[in-house]
Amino acid sequence: MTDAQTLYREGVAAIREHKNITEGRRLLTQSLRLNPDNDMAWLWLARTVSDVEKQRQCVERALTINPTNAQALAFRHKLAPAVNGSVPSVQPVPVSSPRQALKLGDSKNLEPLLKTAQKLLDDGNTEGAIAEWVKVLQHQPDHETALGSAVRHLSRLRFYDDAKELVWRALDYGTTHPSVYLTAIDLLKREGRYGEADDMRRRLAGLPTVSETVISDVVDYFLRGGQVQDAQDILTQALAHRPDSQKLLVRLGDLYHELGQEREARETYDRAARLGLRTEDGRLADRKLTQFAPTLTDRERGSKLLALREAVGIGLFYLLLGWQDAGLNLLNLGSPRWLGVALSTLGAYLLVTATSSPQQQPLAGWFGGKVPEAASEGEATTLPVLPLEARLLFGIAGLALLALAFYLVLGAAISLITNPTPPPFYIPSMQEIFEWE
Repeated sequence: MTDAQTLYREGVAAIREHKNITEGRRLLTQSLRLNPDNDMAWLWLARTVSDVEKQRQCVERALTINPTNAQALAFRHKLAPAVNGSVPSVQPVPVSSPRQALKLGDSKNLEPLLKTAQKLLDDGNTEGAIAEWVKVLQHQPDHETALGSAVRHLSRLRFYDDAKELVWRALDYGTTHPSVYLTAIDLLKREGRYGEADDMRRRLAGLPTVSETVISDVVDYFLRGGQVQDAQDILTQALAHRPDSQKLLVRLGDLYHELGQEREARETYDRAARLGLRTEDGRLADRKLTQFAPTLTDRERGSKLLALREAVGIGLFYLLLGWQDAGLNLLNLGSPRWLGVALSTLGAYLLVTATSSPQQQPLAGWFGGKVPEAASEGEATTLPVLPLEARLLFGIAGLALLALAFYLVLGAAISLITNPTPPPFYIPSMQEIFEWE
């Protein structure tokens, strides 16, 4: 049965990532039925309704549970003018020095504001510089340079509430900059709100713009805290955005291995190795595959070289037969026997493809093959298999070519068997006949 926290995370993801408000509201409602004391779930639920009074009720429930929830307090502040019948306006974050607010609709270039802020900072006017950065954030709430500088210097001046307001505006804006989430995590940790900081880490790891290093750091954090399921969920979610990340695949394979889920670990390592062995992570995944009992991986199933290697082995056997038929002299093989050796290699390849190697890529896909359902742990595969009709055709053609090759390489031997030459008739002399007596 799905727990409340999982439903909460899925509901938030539906709203933020998939823009599916209806599904998000349904999941959040189910989560709150199981755990009505989740203040963040009430706050997200408020974002799924358009009725201002319903929004206010959800926000008040959140504040009843957690009176210090900064996002809920900010939300209630924004709702207050709307409840009174007026439209809320965006105000600059208050700091100690006066400054002129910039309208959000202004299209003025932001670069002069940043240069002015830097000049004021160089002159020792920190508050003036903050005012300029705030103006930039009026245009773009998640501008990395302005936000990082403003938050850093506001924190140094101990204006923590103002710094937090800037960060949460950027989050509400829908920022995808990882630095904003990292800053939010630091602020939440400062206030001792570790549960919300963990939620922020989950959101951070789900960003399509976050680096593999940051994801690994988040995974390490949850593993140190014994939150193995969270670490696994984060890796799975990250790989949905980065299916070709060998580093994350190896991490997930290691986690499966530690949990004793050997089949999942083997499949994940194999998936990483199939992406290429030229990288350090690819070679590491290939080495880790050797930890398991010998099994046929998708990389081997789909390899043309393995099938050709078996076919060449049979071709060499036919070459030895032809060499013997030519009186152990390669120079006497002749074109028919060499043709037989070539046909034997081709026939063997077709027969091997039909029997032991029906998942060669891209051959199986060319003939309309489909991925089979795994019948057991060792048979899990993501590669299509040649259809039965194609395998029968390949098998019959391969056997026919092998039979023709056998006739060509053993021409002399077959001729002696089918047309034996009798020994010359011997007539004894009269003397020999008399000696019989």
